[in-house]
Parts: sequence; C-alpha cells; structure tokens
Amino acid sequence: FVALRFADRATPRTARVRDDSAPPPGQAFDKLPRIDPLLVAAPSSDSAHDKGALIDIDGMLATRYDAQPGTTYLLRPDQHVCARWRHYDARALHAAAARAICNG
Repeated sequence: FVALRFADRATPRTARVRDDSAPPPGQAFDKLPRIDPLLVAAPSSDSAHDKGALIDIDGMLATRYDAQPGTTYLLRPDQHVCARWRHYDARALHAAAARAICNG
C-alpha cells in the first residue's frame, strides 16, 4: 500500500505513516499491511527538498487528484484508490488498509 500525500510545507511529521497514531480499535500494527509514504510537493514548496519527495512540476498530479495541501490517498498494491481524505488522519488510513485486506 502507498499513502500518497500532497503537501506544500515539510514538517517532521510529513512522511510519517506507521508510528504516529494508535491502530484502529481491535487492530494491532502487526496485523496491518505495510503502508509506504509518498510525498507529492510543488517545486516551489519547502517539501520539494525532502528526500524522496515526488516533485509535481506542472501540478498535473494535484489537478488530476483534485489535491490540496494535506490531501491523502491510500493506494492498493494494484494501484487502485482505496480511500481518500482532504486531511491526513492516521487512524482512518490504518482502518482503510485493514478493510482493504478484509481484516477490519
């Protein structure tokens, strides 16, 4: 799974996915699928300098995904959109991943 996150400013929490919240009720982290973060940033943003950030030079990704800073998509391994939020919510992200593997 990939957590595709759109950002305009980098913070120490920008790319964190797995360790910034408790798992959904009834779930343990060891039973959840791995979620890799992918930060998408505009070239003029502070986030453009983050190691591993994907630079959206022409804003094409933001336009196609109707993204604003903070918009987060959970993508399944087959690249289907599993869930979407306007603001990052780790609990919701983990709950959606658990549902996607029929474990929640």
